[in-house]
Amino acid sequence: MADMRRTITLVLVLAVGLATLGGAVSAQTPPAEFSDVAADHARRADIEYAATRGWLTGFADGTFQPERVLTLDEITDLVGRIIDDVSEE
Repeated sequence: MADMRRTITLVLVLAVGLATLGGAVSAQTPPAEFSDVAADHARRADIEYAATRGWLTGFADGTFQPERVLTLDEITDLVGRIIDDVSEE
């Protein structure tokens, strides 16, 4: 479990790093707040940034489920969206 969390954190840190290498971040409409991400959540800013970029969408019920472990397919999809977004800049 700890290894998976470490992998997810690494992917998100890498994603944010890649996005900021190209210069200014393009302005996009911010997503609606996720009902289960508290204002004081340690990763709130990262989650909001990734959602604003369109990398993360959350669930249909308006939740993000920040403690849920991602599957390999979800990680692969996330990395693909990040690469597509960064390559467009």
